[in-house]
Amino acid sequence: MLLAAVRASASPPIELRARCASTFTGDRVHLRTLRDELTQALVGVAAAPGAAIDVSLTRVTVTPAGSQLEVRVELRALLSDEKGRLRWATTTRSTARGDTRDRELLLRDAVSSAARDLGRRVREMSRR
Repeated sequence: MLLAAVRASASPPIELRARCASTFTGDRVHLRTLRDELTQALVGVAAAPGAAIDVSLTRVTVTPAGSQLEVRVELRALLSDEKGRLRWATTTRSTARGDTRDRELLLRDAVSSAARDLGRRVREMSRR
């Protein structure tokens, strides 16, 4: 299991912590993609001071089908308050399909799509 943390400040006051909890790769490129997409999706989201979102890239599967690949990504997120108490949790999944030679692009697209969906869910939750 690889635990590589990348920190980003989404928009004050939410702290974003992303990590790769799958045995997928040591490449931090996908964590940067995850962080960048979530940071952009969370701009302007109101949250309590000290709130933090912990996001884990929990599963990445790459399945060949002839000259095509199917990439599936799963993210899990936890929102905690300033005292570290869990306030909300969610899981989101994304799939990208394409040519075998575009493996890295498919991985990036799947991670980006899942991160945008997670950002949408956080926005919806923050409006409640």
